[in-house]
Amino acid sequence: TEEMVGAMEERVMIMLKGHKEEVQASVDRSARETRDLLGSVTEGRREELLERERFQQSLLEESRRQYDEWESLSKDVRRRVDDMDARSTRASGEAISKTDAAIGRIQGD
Repeated sequence: TEEMVGAMEERVMIMLKGHKEEVQASVDRSARETRDLLGSVTEGRREELLERERFQQSLLEESRRQYDEWESLSKDVRRRVDDMDARSTRASGEAISKTDAAIGRIQGD
């Protein structure tokens, strides 16, 4: 009977050792899968963030381009308004001079 108990203990120990190895292998496999999954999620998230950053950069560049375009148009409009103002001032001066000359001629006649 002692031999039977000893044999049973040995079989239980072998079963427990096998079970422990299976559990350890399962834990190791789960850890690897989790690490791989986390890596791919992190990589996917990284790509998503990089894509978002590229999109935001393109929006910023487009905004700068539009600002430069509007700034250029604004300067052109200001230049044209200044030019029209100068022409108007010259035309007014010439009209006043002609009017003064006409009044002088009329008074002189």
